[in-house]
Parts: sequence; structure tokens; C-alpha cells
Amino acid sequence: IDVIGIILEVAPTTSLQLKDGSQKDKRTIIIGDEGNVSIGLTLWGDTCEAYDFQVSQIVAFKACRVSDY
Repeated sequence: IDVIGIILEVAPTTSLQLKDGSQKDKRTIIIGDEGNVSIGLTLWGDTCEAYDFQVSQIVAFKACRVSDY
């Protein structure tokens, strides 16, 4: 799905240990809209540090995968 919203919260990048022994960067941001609906987005790998995400910034993400962790 495609999502657009205002960044409400930006978590720091953390490293996650995978089952195969490798590590992958992970970063979560919370975005919301004018209807007071918010969702958490998890960014993986190089995308975590590729952009300077700031609170109150409007962002759009294309082709997101919806899952429950």
C-alpha cells in the first residue's frame, strides 16, 4: 500500500540479529494524519539512514508491505 502522513515520532536505528547470524539495521517511525490515526512504519537496511527524518515532516512511502509482528 502507499501511505502519507506527518512524522510524529522517530526512533533511533537499532541492529537486529537475524536467525542466520547476520545483522540488519531497523528503524521505526510513527506517522499520523488529521483524523488522529497513526501507524508505525519499520524501515530496514540502508533506508534507515538514507534520509534525515524529522518530527513534523510530511512523508510518503510507496509500495509498503502490511504485516503484524
